[in-house]
Amino acid sequence: MLWAPALDGESLVSAWREQHRRQLHVTGRFPKPPLPAGDNELLGFVLDAGLLQALQAWKCDQVTLPAGSRIMLVQWRATASTEEFVHRQRAAGVTVEYLQLDAGDEPDWDNPDHFETQIFPRRAVNRLASHLAEMA
Repeated sequence: MLWAPALDGESLVSAWREQHRRQLHVTGRFPKPPLPAGDNELLGFVLDAGLLQALQAWKCDQVTLPAGSRIMLVQWRATASTEEFVHRQRAAGVTVEYLQLDAGDEPDWDNPDHFETQIFPRRAVNRLASHLAEMA
């Protein structure tokens, strides 16, 4: 099962950098101006210098699973990379089940009123659990 997969590393790292910028300077997460972040600091974590470079090189939408494999893709919003991934897998004989979640249920990662609470999107989890129960 892939839940809102990050298949394009360059887009993922770019989104993380933008979220980091917004949380430090825009969203009101910190009551006082934050100290400048180091070059290897991202979203509150100090990272190995090569990690972001390695992640940016990910092109998982170009990966093809073995024929006969089965995956379930669960996401709030389709992206070009997930559409490419699904197309590639189906063309290779992989069964892809696709569960589209309500886009309005995706956590708002930059809402300061919801910091620390957006990790468990209850309605989306319940929808997936119900779907899995129906499959059993």
